[in-house]
Formats: sequence, structure tokens, C-alpha cells
Amino acid sequence: RRQESQVLQAIPAWKPRAIDAEARDSERLIMRTPYYIEAINRRKRGVLVWYVFSVEGEASGDRWWHAKGIPELQMLCGLRNRRLRTFRRGRAMTMSSRSPKGGYRVHGVQALEQFRTRIRGQLDTEGQTKLQHALLSTAAPHMPEEPLTMTPNTMTLDDLKRDLKQLKDPVKAAKKLKRRWYQLTSLPPQFLMGIETNACTLAFKNAHSGKPTMIREGLVGVIHYEGRLAEELIRISKDGTLRLFTPYDCDKPRLNLVSYQISSIEAVDGLFLGRFYRFRIETFVLQLILCLPDEQSRDDWLHACTSWKQACDDMDRLSKENSEARQSHLSEETVELSDQITSFLTDTTRAKRWRPKNRIVLNNRILLDDTACPQPSISESLLEKALALGEDPTLKDLSDFMDSTCLLKAVRLENCSQKELLAFWLNVYHCLMIHGRLLVSTPKSRSELGNFQSRVSYLVELRPLSVREIERIILQLPNPDSRVRAAGKAHAKSFLACCWGRRPRRSRSSRRGDEGLSSASSGADSDSLEGAPGKLAPRCFPTMNMALPTAPWRPVTLYACLFLGYSPGPLSVPRLDMRVCLCMNRMNMSCPKTVPVFCRDLCEDQMNEVARRFIAQYSSFRDAGGGQASRVTM
Repeated sequence: RRQESQVLQAIPAWKPRAIDAEARDSERLIMRTPYYIEAINRRKRGVLVWYVFSVEGEASGDRWWHAKGIPELQMLCGLRNRRLRTFRRGRAMTMSSRSPKGGYRVHGVQALEQFRTRIRGQLDTEGQTKLQHALLSTAAPHMPEEPLTMTPNTMTLDDLKRDLKQLKDPVKAAKKLKRRWYQLTSLPPQFLMGIETNACTLAFKNAHSGKPTMIREGLVGVIHYEGRLAEELIRISKDGTLRLFTPYDCDKPRLNLVSYQISSIEAVDGLFLGRFYRFRIETFVLQLILCLPDEQSRDDWLHACTSWKQACDDMDRLSKENSEARQSHLSEETVELSDQITSFLTDTTRAKRWRPKNRIVLNNRILLDDTACPQPSISESLLEKALALGEDPTLKDLSDFMDSTCLLKAVRLENCSQKELLAFWLNVYHCLMIHGRLLVSTPKSRSELGNFQSRVSYLVELRPLSVREIERIILQLPNPDSRVRAAGKAHAKSFLACCWGRRPRRSRSSRRGDEGLSSASSGADSDSLEGAPGKLAPRCFPTMNMALPTAPWRPVTLYACLFLGYSPGPLSVPRLDMRVCLCMNRMNMSCPKTVPVFCRDLCEDQMNEVARRFIAQYSSFRDAGGGQASRVTM
């Protein structure tokens, strides 16, 4: 369990610094786990997950990095006999993972984020836990200044077998052989290197797309979102497409970027996680941050991608047909998104980041750091910007607005009052409705409206929330569709087999037999004869006032799908206020033409005013005299 983590000390960039015992006791150390790395297993089929730790002195500001694998972390966190939830990904889902054509087991995003929460609990404990002791013990005062190197071992497998022949028990000999050989072959993980190795060749064996016209390919680290770095294959081809492939699931590229969709390619300053060098590929709805192990590799890939894009742009200018197609996708005056660009807004990580998987998230364009902490009043300025865009916004204005909505991912609402919560969620709801209609489209049928409300989403408080989830879970609006309620009640009846206070229907023969019965014959004996001729049917029990269970295939719990330096808390939901039904603008014929911007200080008066205007515009009263209304029509 510890061997995979100990070999990381051979990497110079992740060599722990020496800490004296006195300085360790006097200085407060801040431990974080900002990212985890999903890399190809160089020993056998599959991937390995490494959690990256940063240890920083609060007074000095010195920081060093280290990483540990999941097996050792499970032992340190007290989860030795528990396994994280996995799912099978790749070709031939029903085949064994050991088959050369079969898939492999991989951890989902929600399982890894829940495990990170458990790690955070161990790091935030005041007393020194096993995990804290393991991190601090790597920074021993006797550690040499030179980077550690792995000395080659001259012992072969035959030598090990010859030494183990002295053991009498063959089972113990086999276990010792396996353990000794694993220790001898343990090498530092070659993150983002070694494309020519056998393990990487098998991982991308089926990546045939764009290979005949390939210009360059290699291993890169792609930051999927805040908290996750995955090792993937990048390939640029002469057909003008940049492709990214997932290991062992590369029949189709994970992401396709055409040259005219890329707006800029530039380097990112500074080291990432104390080791990696980055460059950025920017599109209208997406920003790709790619990591490489050294600066020379970063500069080579940056030059190759820039030259490739320049050559593709020159070819597009020469071809009139390609130029017209390019202008139809990205116009300088208006934005007309195709299905291919809209697909960038879904979950392309193939790691089950959220459900449903076809959810369209509109505020995931840029990555935030753990220092971003906007106030809840940011929803007011976002809604004002959305209203100022108009019906035909320019590409630059809409791109800037998408960047500003990304701050909603880091909003924290733990200590907000009822007025602040109502103002925040109403503004976010209206902003999401406007943003979704500008980017996706305006629903034109009942089915399109249902897809729009269930798919178009924002990331708020580290969780994805759609239009329908804000209405039903956050603002707790009643369901206006009576058919949904009727269908749900019918399914609940058949599922629970409850008796809803009705007497069972009897045949005509039983009714005739009841006429000649006396009152004495309808005693306790008649209750035991259900459906017998001449006897009364048993009386049903009254309906129990109990809440129906939630369907297991539709969980209400919303898990976090990114990490910004703190563990997610419970979802901040305001108390039920029926005035919300009159203040929400669902942008249909039964709603006002104006969208109000609610302020947290004046939310109570604004909601009363909007409710009065709605009632005055969409309701009529019939006076019965004496100032009382006999009939109200909405």
C-alpha cells in the first residue's frame, strides 16, 4: 500500500523539504488536497488515482507538494476494508477487465469527491491523525538535499526464485515472491510521459480517428474541472481537427475541436501543483488547460498547435465554401450555436460527473481557484448584465457574461438570511432562463420546454441545478401539471398496494345475499369470509397520513462535482413563500413582460409590489357588496 506513494520521493519537484522538529511544533502547517491525478497504470491494465497534497507554513509561506495513492489513503483514513464505488468504462462492457478487448473499472467523480471529503476531515482535525503524521513524516530532518534517485537492482526473477526455494511452504513462497518482485519493479510514476511504453500503447490501441493524417500526438494532462487532472492523448491532424482520447475508451474521441472554433492558444504562467507547465486553448464556450511535465515540452506543443491553427486558417481563406461555413458557425455580430458547440456544454469527462448525463451547464467555461469567494449579491449584477444583452448579443459580450457567471460556482450561502436567499435564487433563476434561451434556443413545443427545464443548468454551491430543480427543490413551487400528480398517485397505489379508504367492489350475487341477512349475521365471523356469497366484505382501513418514499432511480441528493478548497455543506434552501409563484417570470404568455431584479435589502417590499402588479394585471374580481369578492378569476 505504501510503495506507490514512497516512490514519488524520487521525483525532484515533489521531494518533501526538510522540517525541523522545533519548527514543526512552532509553525502552524496548512494541509490541503486541491487536486487528484488520474493516470495510466504502467504495470497493468487500468488507471491509478493519486491525491495531491500541499503542506504550507502559515507564517513562512513555504510550500511543498506530495501525493498518495488510494490504497494507502484508505488505510490511513480507517477505510481499509471498504472499496470506493466504481463503474466499468470502455469497450465490451460485459467482458472481463482482464480481457484484451474488455473495459476496466474506474472511480466516478462523486465517489472521488466523497472520499476527498473524508480526507479533508482527517486533515482538519486538531489532534494529529494518521494521515497528518504520514505527511509530516516524509519531511524528515535527515532528508538529503540532493534529489533521490532509484538505484537499478541487478537481481532478476530467477535469482528470487532460487532464494525462495529454501522456504518449505509454497504458498508463503509465492506471496513473498510477488511482494519482493513488486518492490523491485516499483519506479516513480511517469506522469504525462512515456507514450512509447507498452502500457500507453495498449491504452490507446483503438484511437484510430485522425491517425492517417496525423501531424503530432502525445500525452498531456487535461484539467477537467477544479480538482481533477486526467492523463489523455492529444492528436492534431491535417484535416483541421484537434482530438483528445480517454485511455482504454478511445474508439471515439472524447473531444473534437475544429480549427475555426479555437479563438486563441497561449501559455499560462507559473507552475501547476509545483511540477507541471500549462498552456491554454480557448474557444467560445470552453477553455482547455493542458499540462506537460517540463517547459521544453510545453513550448514545443504550443508552437505546434499555433502553427497548425495558422495553416488551417490559411486553407480556410483560400476555400470560399469553408469560409462561409466558418462564418455561419461563429458570426461577429450574433451567436448561432450548432449542435456540436452545444455538446461542449455537457459532461465530456466520461466520469459520470452529474446526472442526467445530458445536462447542459452554462457557467463552466473557466476554472476558478480556491481564493475566489464572491458575495451572494453578485446575482443582482449578473441579472442586470443578462437583461442588458438584448436579443442579439455580440460574441464578445456573451463570452464575457459566461465568464462572470462562473463565479456562481464559488458562492457560499451558509449564513444568509431568508431575504438574501429569496433574492439570490430568484435572480439566479431569471438569469438562467435568459442565458439558456440565448445559448441553446427558445422552446417551441411542450417536449422542448420539458427538455429545456430539465437540462439547462448552472453550477451553484459546487452542485449542478437545472431550471426545474430550482423551481421544485429550492423555491418549492407546486407542480402545475395535474396529469403528473395523477400519474404519480396511480403508481404509488400500485407500488405500495395501499387501500385508499374505499370499499372493494362486490358482485351482484353478493348484493342479493345481503338483503336476507340479519344484523346478527354480520359479526366477527363475516369479516373472515372475504368475497363469500351472502357475507359482507371487510371494511377497509382509513388512509394513513404518511409521506411516500422517494423513487430510488430519482435521488434528490445533489452531490458536489468540483472542489474549491472546502467540503460542500447542505444546500441552502429558503423557507416556503407562496409569493414566489407571483414573482417568478417563466417567460410565457401568462407572465409579465418585465423581469424584476431583487435586492437583498428591499426584497420584502419588492416581492409585495410585484405580487400586487401581477394580481392587478392577470386577475378579475366580482364584487358581492360590502367590499367582499364573490369570485376571483386568474
